[in-house]
Amino acid sequence: MKIAAIREFSIREVRQSFHRVLRCVGNGETVVITNRRRPVARILPPEPAVPAGRPLTWSFLPRLKKLFPQPLSFNPVVRAREDERW
Repeated sequence: MKIAAIREFSIREVRQSFHRVLRCVGNGETVVITNRRRPVARILPPEPAVPAGRPLTWSFLPRLKKLFPQPLSFNPVVRAREDERW
């Protein structure tokens, strides 16, 4: 298990070089923002979108096709023409 590093930045450092903070967070580090050496905020890296070891499946597509055999139209003009309201 990987333990994330924790970096501290003062509010002044964050305001002057926010790109450094984002780079640290993007690298998996936790960033603590301090005001007069007291922690006031914490920025955590994002969690992975798909948990490791769990494959992404498209099992919902056959169910959608069964529920909606015809393609859905969200264009109001097309819908009005289909309903003969134009």
